[in-house]
Amino acid sequence: MTDETQVSQPIDETDVTAVEDGDKTGMTGDSPKDEQKNESVLDILKQRQKEIEKQQKEIEKLKAQRIKEIEQEIVKTMAHLKNLENEYQELSGKKRSKTKAKAKPKAKADGSPDAPNATKPGRPKSDNGLREVIVNILKDKKDGMSIQDIMTAILATDYESNAKDFYAVVAQTIRKEPFRKVERGVYAL
Repeated sequence: MTDETQVSQPIDETDVTAVEDGDKTGMTGDSPKDEQKNESVLDILKQRQKEIEKQQKEIEKLKAQRIKEIEQEIVKTMAHLKNLENEYQELSGKKRSKTKAKAKPKAKADGSPDAPNATKPGRPKSDNGLREVIVNILKDKKDGMSIQDIMTAILATDYESNAKDFYAVVAQTIRKEPFRKVERGVYAL
């Protein structure tokens, strides 16, 4: 390419004569015209920065709104799943073992347990307790998780529970050591 094709802005005659005369004010940007250009560029940059900040706030607002919508959808879906499970149980007479745990062995009349350290049939012996399951879920989550998200993650594991209000069980467990509250409704290790 030649120099003639590379020119993208018109050359101001005062800049050319200043360079030809050896005047350095045209080169250093000290002229009033250059100061005006610099101020207008700064104004444009400030305006764009404000626009970017406004857009970032809007993005954060939309993200928070979407997170809330997703959480509500999860709750609705879980309620719908619960209704489907109830309908399944009514129609088939069977209980789904995935979300239903077996109770601890009952004690004999003399107070000694029927079968110490034994688990009920249907629940794998390798299952961890609820606290250990929650620890495993939260160990990679530095920012923590909401109780609803923790509950959903627990149900995705092989952990079984027959609690009528499993959310309350999880909430009660998460409020104790080794867990810490990050913010309202959010817990971490």
